[in-house]
Amino acid sequence: MKIYLDTNIIHSWFRKYVEAKKTIFKYQNENDVLILNQDDPVVHEFSKEAKSKVIFFSKSITAKGFKLFGEHNLYNLSAAIEVAKALEVPVKKI
Repeated sequence: MKIYLDTNIIHSWFRKYVEAKKTIFKYQNENDVLILNQDDPVVHEFSKEAKSKVIFFSKSITAKGFKLFGEHNLYNLSAAIEVAKALEVPVKKI
């Protein structure tokens, strides 16, 4: 037996997935903040549709001085730092 992946199905699913992710900021306005992954080209494009203030995070910015295992942890740390800054948490407490 052989299973073939139909690229039309994959593309259709991915488009639906991306549209679902966009609902996260769909109802934001200029008083809100949207924090996006700068390293992901698909997510980076979301900034063009956002009505809110957009702040980008990147694992390369936080990689210095932190020893974390797993690329995802660098992204999580970077995003958390940007959230803290957006909430005006003092830098010494971050």
